[in-house]
Amino acid sequence: MFCFYYYYYYYYYYYYNYYYYYYYYYYYYYYYNYYYYYYYYYYYYYYYYYYYYYYY
Repeated sequence: MFCFYYYYYYYYYYYYNYYYYYYYYYYYYYYYNYYYYYYYYYYYYYYYYYYYYYYY
């Protein structure tokens, strides 16, 4: 029985860490994409107004 509980907590700890890092992987993935699109549109409007005032 002791070995049974030992492996039980071992795999429990293993899968817990697996989903833990899996969660944070996607968390930072979407977090990174959020700022990526943020700066993308930021520079997009920057050049838009730049050409707007340049030609007008």
